[in-house]
Amino acid sequence: MSSDRKSLDSVLERALDGFGRIATVLGAALLVITAGALISALIVLPLWLAATWAPRLYSGVLAFLVLFLLAAMLVRKLRSGGAVSVVARLVQAGKWMVWLAAAYVSAVTLVNGLLTIGIPLSALVIVSAGYLGGRPRRQRG
Repeated sequence: MSSDRKSLDSVLERALDGFGRIATVLGAALLVITAGALISALIVLPLWLAATWAPRLYSGVLAFLVLFLLAAMLVRKLRSGGAVSVVARLVQAGKWMVWLAAAYVSAVTLVNGLLTIGIPLSALVIVSAGYLGGRPRRQRG
C-alpha cells in the first residue's frame, strides 16, 4: 500500500470514529429524553385522570397529603428547634396572613366602589403594615 492510501484510510478511520461518538452522544440524549417523557407520563397521566374523573376524591387526597406534609414539617421543626422557635414563626406567619387578608379586603372594597369602608380600611392596612411589618429589630447590647 502506498502512503497516500494509508493516510486516506487513517483519515476515514478518524472520521468514522468521530461520527460514531456523535451518534453515541445523540443516542444517549434521545434515550434520556425518552425515559424522562415516559416517567413523567407515568406520574402525570394518573393524576390527570383522577382529577378529571373524580375531582372531589382527588381534591380530598391532595388536601390530606398537603396537611400530612405540613404536619410532618411541624413535628420535625419541633424536634430540632424546640417549641419556642416554631411558635414565634407561626405568630409571624399569622401576622402576615392577617395583614394580607386585610389588604385583599380593602382592595376589593375599593374596586367595588365602597369608598366609605375601603379608604379607612386601606389606611389601617398601610399603618399596620408600617407598624407590624418587617423583621424584629435586634437588641443592641
